[in-house]
Amino acid sequence: MNIKKFLGAERLLAVVAAAGLMSLAFEPVNFWWVAFFGFVPCLLIMLKEAKAGTVMAEGFLWGFVFYGWNARWFWNIFAEFSLFLWALLAFYGAIFALVFWLIKRRFGPVAALMASPLFWVGIEWFRSEGHYLKFAWLSPGFSQSSNLPLVQFASVLGVYGLSFLVVGVNASVALLVMHWKERCVRIVAACFIGGVMVIELSGWILLRFCPDRGDMPVALVQTETASFHFNSFFSRKAPAGTRLIVWPEYGVFDVMDASLQGKFEQLASQQKAVIVAGCKSLVPGGNGKTYNSAAIIDPERGLVGLYHKANPVQFFDDGVPGKEFPVFDTPAGKLGVAICYDMDFPKVFRSLVAHGAEILVVPTFDAESWGKLQHLQHSALAPIRAVEVRRWVVRCASTGTSQVIDPHGRIHASMLPFKQGLLTGNASLSSAHSFYSLGGWLFGPLCAALTGLYLVAETFIVISRVFARRKN
Repeated sequence: MNIKKFLGAERLLAVVAAAGLMSLAFEPVNFWWVAFFGFVPCLLIMLKEAKAGTVMAEGFLWGFVFYGWNARWFWNIFAEFSLFLWALLAFYGAIFALVFWLIKRRFGPVAALMASPLFWVGIEWFRSEGHYLKFAWLSPGFSQSSNLPLVQFASVLGVYGLSFLVVGVNASVALLVMHWKERCVRIVAACFIGGVMVIELSGWILLRFCPDRGDMPVALVQTETASFHFNSFFSRKAPAGTRLIVWPEYGVFDVMDASLQGKFEQLASQQKAVIVAGCKSLVPGGNGKTYNSAAIIDPERGLVGLYHKANPVQFFDDGVPGKEFPVFDTPAGKLGVAICYDMDFPKVFRSLVAHGAEILVVPTFDAESWGKLQHLQHSALAPIRAVEVRRWVVRCASTGTSQVIDPHGRIHASMLPFKQGLLTGNASLSSAHSFYSLGGWLFGPLCAALTGLYLVAETFIVISRVFARRKN
């Protein structure tokens, strides 16, 4: 009863507190465990009687505070335009609140809480992949990046499965708070929380008995200086036997022509290593337009191909989008290449693995001026992407964080932001397929479809009632 009194008097304070709690689960604090109860205040508020507009406003406020704080580095890039971007992200919080309110009104508060993980994932999928201004960061699933036992579940249902578990635990806690006296509610909540604990334990056992040790030496050049001479200087420091050398996205800003190609081929031959380097390349018949590309240079065959970035960053002059996901057969294995922002969207890794990629290489440009928080948040996506498709990921970032990650999300080598130099480590090749890559990836789109159908049904009911009233 005191809880109800508190929430009734302090709705806005509780919304802000919920946004603050969830923020603790992400970089730079990274208390992943807070994510399992951080959203509870918002859920409890939405169970209180209120008009749809009020609940949507609270959802929007939660989103604006949460995204505005955690994505405050937007300001370093977009300045005042960040206000629009934060508001756009907050809009998804308002949609979640509306769906919650609609289900609560029609089916009751218990149904709303039990359904909340599903339509949260549906809305999250649309935010992350469903439109031009897609942005996948800061989902509840990514808050678990350092909770490796639970992250193993990403090989089943991806990051959306992790978000489902996190939101589901929050809903279970809210159920226990509001309906503790109801035995069936206690059983349902305990079963869900217990199921998550079993998944966590299973992941711990898997990590314990499935060690990943790389057997292929790799080297990553971490520098924001887009100079062939400068980056080749670090490349020549790679230890003997290194089979793969990776430069960042835009490792050179030049267009790949015969002269530049010759330089890369000479360097690869000298180092006896495959080189993957970010560059530009001309679009055929594009009147001077360019791709944001990565060149793959074989020490014996020379340039074996170019990968073109499929997801240029919105509002940036980031090249014409590529349409294909080729895999390159090299002495370092069958390489799948994704450039920077490509890694943020699961379709890219999934497509590369489907085409036979045995290892994933990610040249990345995270500018120093964007700030350390941006670098840390971006690097937190990589371990979960590696687990989703069960591949080693070699991610070379301009100013950090460069990483060598195994298929279970363990980081075997990394270089902190704002340092420059050569990072060395070991990776391996794999041809196994996860359940996620075989079909588990459909979980997110399915949740989105069900959420969309429910909203369409509610809209149809409202329109039908309006017409019925007019007839009467």
